Amino acid sequence: MTPQLALGIGCRQNSTAAEITAAVTAALGERRLAEVRRVATIAARANAPGLSTFCQQQALPLQTFSAAEINALPQSWPPSAFVMAQLGVTGVCEPCALLAAAGGPLLVSKFILDGVTVAIAAFQDLSNEN
Repeated sequence: MTPQLALGIGCRQNSTAAEITAAVTAALGERRLAEVRRVATIAARANAPGLSTFCQQQALPLQTFSAAEINALPQSWPPSAFVMAQLGVTGVCEPCALLAAAGGPLLVSKFILDGVTVAIAAFQDLSNEN
């Protein structure tokens, strides 16, 4: 089965891999990590140790998006004033999941656990392996 989900993850710079794993597992619910094709976040968190470790542990590629790429997406999620003040975008997990899934539908809106936010989108074109 081709993995068909994209995870958008927002986190603090010091979030641990265990915190991220717990949030992802909870957000996935009945879904499995094996269904995930890609993890995405804002470029400002590209080198967050916990996120890098999570991706390595799960053998998942990490795709990052710039604030400009995120801000260019039509907003369909509730804006976060905190994230806007910190990172210059109205959200991280939801727009990153949508961008990573090439515009596929958002299946899980922002799920928050221990300072980690997770959104899940489905790939529009399941034959696309990139």
